[in-house]
Amino acid sequence: MDPAALAEFERLKAAADNSIAELDRRLEALKQGDSKKQQH
Repeated sequence: MDPAALAEFERLKAAADNSIAELDRRLEALKQGDSKKQQH
């Protein structure tokens, strides 16, 4: 793989990892909200 393609791949991979981390945070927030609703 040429360096430019490799750099682009790394950039996209980092962006994807960030998106997955953001989705995980939102999912956890939703779970926390659900558990709070059930307690009341």
